[in-house]
Amino acid sequence: MATFLGQWTAEPPTKAALLAQLSNEHPLLRERVLRSLESGLKDGAVAGTLKLMLDDPVRNVRVAAAWVMRATVDMQGRAGQDLPRMLDLEADAQQPVRPGPSLGEAGSGHPADFAARPGSSLTAQFKPSFQKTG
Repeated sequence: MATFLGQWTAEPPTKAALLAQLSNEHPLLRERVLRSLESGLKDGAVAGTLKLMLDDPVRNVRVAAAWVMRATVDMQGRAGQDLPRMLDLEADAQQPVRPGPSLGEAGSGHPADFAARPGSSLTAQFKPSFQKTG
């Protein structure tokens, strides 16, 4: 449902319907709704509501909330600690991927540093390859 909404998530009726589903009893629905609302973080009401999801009782929902709010999530909070654990668990890397000291520098603790860190296996995995044509 939420993955196909794309451009309509900014429309007030769609946004209201999605926000209402954040209290749904099914954690997979809450997780998908969180991801669909990522583009609405500039809206203070959306950001405030999504921040509450960092304390959801279900880890999958907390991790989705932490990922959506990765630029500002408190890495010392419960969701912030869950996020790197789940990234490590799901990584194809031989060794755990660790965040590196401030955003863009090694040791920052922000999830945005995981894939961008030079020398990480994720950097190599997602490095674009360019082929000469013609």
